[in-house]
Amino acid sequence: MPEIEIISGGRTVTMERLAQIKPDLVVLGAHTRSGFLPNVLGSFVTDLIHSPPCDLLVSRG
Repeated sequence: MPEIEIISGGRTVTMERLAQIKPDLVVLGAHTRSGFLPNVLGSFVTDLIHSPPCDLLVSRG
């Protein structure tokens, strides 16, 4: 079984931890707070998509 780690924290904490563990896959939950802009992702998720540290799976909640 692959090891699963849940990282909670801000952008800095998350990026530091990703650099330490070098994962194969990162799964992200994208906030859908803006009802009138349903296709807009948060800046952190957008930054990761533009410069991914590994494979990404983005799920809208």
